[in-house]
Amino acid sequence: MKSFMKNKYIFTGTVLVLSLSLIGGGCAQKASNTIIDQSVNQTLSILDIIGYGFTLEYPEGWRWNEEVKRPEILAGALEKDDETQEKVKDEIRGDTFTASYDLVIKVEAGLGNLSARDQVLKRYLQASRPEIEKTLEDVTIAGVEAVKINTDAVQVNSSGPVVEYRIAPGNGRVYTFMYMGWAHSETHEKYLDEFYEILETLKFTE
Repeated sequence: MKSFMKNKYIFTGTVLVLSLSLIGGGCAQKASNTIIDQSVNQTLSILDIIGYGFTLEYPEGWRWNEEVKRPEILAGALEKDDETQEKVKDEIRGDTFTASYDLVIKVEAGLGNLSARDQVLKRYLQASRPEIEKTLEDVTIAGVEAVKINTDAVQVNSSGPVVEYRIAPGNGRVYTFMYMGWAHSETHEKYLDEFYEILETLKFTE
């Protein structure tokens, strides 16, 4: 991974630390090290990490980068570089890097048998952030109750706000899917439609 990615992932790493600190208990199922990545109709690939209960299809140009993988948590991102636009200046180092976009994925042990909204509220309230409730929007993804967190947070080297969804499909886990851009403000949403298209392929296997 390029050295600048450490700055790029300051936000992702912070989210992971927060999530790990709030998890109570682990998943009972043991995770396999197998990742199935196979061609579908020559244009889509399948992300199916055995033991975490979901699959996604994603188009050419995106790649899976795994950050954390334990029985109680999976964290990583589908990443896409965009070399067609001007390089981005690193806010900390001062040099430049290729614009890129992430579909961040986290799978965590759930906090009891709570709805997606209540899962979010319980985690954020434990982190002393009660203001998060007014940002929530109830939605349905893959036929399952979910919640969208509407914040305008912009982190170091990110080009705009995060688009975040949490899903509690009733299998003892909570799934988070986030769109993040590391580009220019005017191109921040360039691959947002692809993010939604990938999310539409989401299936829960447990």
